[in-house]
Amino acid sequence: MARHNLAFLYGFVTFVQTSTLKNGEPFVLAFVTVARAQRNAGDHKEHLKLDNPAIMSRDPKIVMEMSKWEEYDFVEIKGTIAATPMAKVSNCTNSKCGAKNIRDGAMVYINPIFAKKRVHFSSQEECMEHLTENREISNQVFVLGTLCTDPKKKSLKEGLILTQYQIALNRKYRIRSDPPERRSDYPWVKSYGENAIQDRTHLHIGSEVFIDGCLQARKVNRHDTCDECHENYDWADRALEIVPFETEYVANYYTQEEYEAKIQKEREKASENVLTSLFGYDSDNAASSLDSNNVPDDVYSQEDIDAGIESEE
Repeated sequence: MARHNLAFLYGFVTFVQTSTLKNGEPFVLAFVTVARAQRNAGDHKEHLKLDNPAIMSRDPKIVMEMSKWEEYDFVEIKGTIAATPMAKVSNCTNSKCGAKNIRDGAMVYINPIFAKKRVHFSSQEECMEHLTENREISNQVFVLGTLCTDPKKKSLKEGLILTQYQIALNRKYRIRSDPPERRSDYPWVKSYGENAIQDRTHLHIGSEVFIDGCLQARKVNRHDTCDECHENYDWADRALEIVPFETEYVANYYTQEEYEAKIQKEREKASENVLTSLFGYDSDNAASSLDSNNVPDDVYSQEDIDAGIESEE
């Protein structure tokens, strides 16, 4: 498969930290505030939408450059979307417990190929003014990926429609600190509005897509059960995902004719399903919910949630 995985960011630094790992390698982590371009992603966010993606590197030259960064520095970054396995730690909120729970997870971040300070401002107000003037180039993502999950659609409050799926991105640039066998990354994609309907209609596992979009960084409310006291609790996590402006269906996707044939087959199956009569459903009504112009919502399984799909917005 062809390789295309590029992110172009222009924004101001809100946090930067350098350190040395146990093996002596230099390491830097920064968070940079960027703004979405004035393009419609279908998520009802036409106002200035800010995001704060993580930028992380172990490359000595990049570390040297980023270690000089300060808060309110405006920086330009060219990089790739990458993911690294990471243990996610949370504490039980039960006042009688407070046990530390560790779960396998992953951190999605931008691995910079190029990073440079451009200008410094003295206040957040000045930064916001400059960011607004440059929002068209502040948060850009171009990726070619293959779906490794089927898309799942959900209708949210205020008429918002969301479809989520995970894609595999083959690395064009090797991350020197990663093992050589790690050649792909697996970010999640969130499409909204008409994009969401089209993605749910035409895509499936194995579909190849080219996405022109942006990064979305969010705080996520995770649900867990304590290993010690077995009580349920919530904890705060971070997610970095891709939001498409435009998605080109490159290969192995349903055409409109194929999708309509699939719907017809499901209609016929629904009309033959004895369970519909047991629950008092009319087979014609059951089939109508499968109409190609009324794509039904999907049910999120525990397997979906464990894989990284967001069960709530």
